[in-house]
Amino acid sequence: MVWTDQHNEVLLQEMYLFEPWKSKQQVQVWERISESLNEHESPRFTVNQKSVHNHYILLEKEQKKKIREEEKADGIL
Repeated sequence: MVWTDQHNEVLLQEMYLFEPWKSKQQVQVWERISESLNEHESPRFTVNQKSVHNHYILLEKEQKKKIREEEKADGIL
């Protein structure tokens, strides 16, 4: 599956809904998120628990890198 900005937005909405960071049963929460995403008509998803979690980790790393670069450019670091 190719992730678009629209896919990312829907993923983040689902994450705010299910709040995996608050659960001790994170695997089950990621599974529920993937099931919910697969039910979407637009944008269409074909994901599983692992692919959703891995994509979130990638987004998180990209965001942290972007913040570091902005801080470096602003002379904060």
